[in-house]
Amino acid sequence: MFCKNCGHELNDGAYVCTNCGCLANGGTDEVVPTVTQSNAVDKKELLLKIFLLIAFGLSCVVFLFLMLAVANMEIFVEVDMDYSSYFDYYYFTESVTKWLGDTAVIGFIVAFPTLGAGITAFVLGLKNSDKMLKLMSILCLMLTVTMSVVATLFFLAC
Repeated sequence: MFCKNCGHELNDGAYVCTNCGCLANGGTDEVVPTVTQSNAVDKKELLLKIFLLIAFGLSCVVFLFLMLAVANMEIFVEVDMDYSSYFDYYYFTESVTKWLGDTAVIGFIVAFPTLGAGITAFVLGLKNSDKMLKLMSILCLMLTVTMSVVATLFFLAC
């Protein structure tokens, strides 16, 4: 293959002449995809998918801790024990209250990285051309915001 501008011999598949710098396809302005462009798109999609997985995974962790706290509240309310002394009652209520507070605190702490991953996935998803990934990033943002708000409210209530 030869350059149409200067006649210099080119490697097969070359897009630019190494001698004169003109396009090898005759000077047309046709955009030819390069390997680096596709790699950049693949890296952005991979990064988006990683942040989506992180956000969904952390949302599940926050949900788990909130459900543990709610389950402990129900146990605390439903238990009808025969306390032989005030000490037994005090010890039981203090241990359940501490466990309830601990699970709420852990859920609250995990909610912030969850929200960060959700916002990052949302921003990356808006820049993506795939409609399914855009939809997933919007749903991810809604889920992480909801989990963060619920965890914060639950933390403040405890």
